[in-house]
Amino acid sequence: MNQARERWDIQETRQQVERVFGHDQREQVRPCLQTLNERVYFSEYHYRQAHHFISKPMEGRTGDEAMAVFSGAFDEGEEPGAWEHLRFAHAHAFACVQNLHSLADHLAYFAYWALGMNLDEKTRIPKLGDITRQEVKKRLPTSLNQVYGQLVEDESFLYIDALNNHSKHRSLIRVSYRTKLEMDLVKEHGLLFGEFTFRDKPYPARWVLETLRKEHNRQGALILAFGIALNGKLQAMPAVVR
Repeated sequence: MNQARERWDIQETRQQVERVFGHDQREQVRPCLQTLNERVYFSEYHYRQAHHFISKPMEGRTGDEAMAVFSGAFDEGEEPGAWEHLRFAHAHAFACVQNLHSLADHLAYFAYWALGMNLDEKTRIPKLGDITRQEVKKRLPTSLNQVYGQLVEDESFLYIDALNNHSKHRSLIRVSYRTKLEMDLVKEHGLLFGEFTFRDKPYPARWVLETLRKEHNRQGALILAFGIALNGKLQAMPAVVR
């Protein structure tokens, strides 16, 4: 899932925050940056684990054997069987979803402190619990607002948002192993998020690994763009704390 991409100089971010807003503000930003980095890593880790556990039982097997594999037809010995591997993959898939869903919130929280919104009466949010992505987005400079909007308003994020909230507050969306036939041959096979409805909007079934991989890469590129744009914004700001 890693991509070669332009670098966001996080050390520059820390230095610019301290230059503009002072040491205390830099200390507010430090754990936010660490959390962003860890959440990106965790989402990739859980994706890779889901991929590993769903692929391992299929080693040496063809797509036409997939349903037999996950019914336990080829299980041997005391090692975890194909069904257990399916459950492991299921768990990692939802852990990946939760981390992808959290990134937009963490980025907003980070931006609140990095831009010194707490130091300006026009942008301050009195209660920590009210520092939400919706409230921060309203206060972002235009250039950053545009990038952040691409992150949270895209259909793929809205799907992750609905999937996560339905699974968190209502019930887990069903995940199963499915095959897609074409001319009586298996064209595709793998984990599938089942269809569901959330807030009166229906969501069709989607392939798990493809959905997670694409959203991870999309978010990574936009978080990078946001960080680079943020550095540019900070560099242009005069110091407000002497």
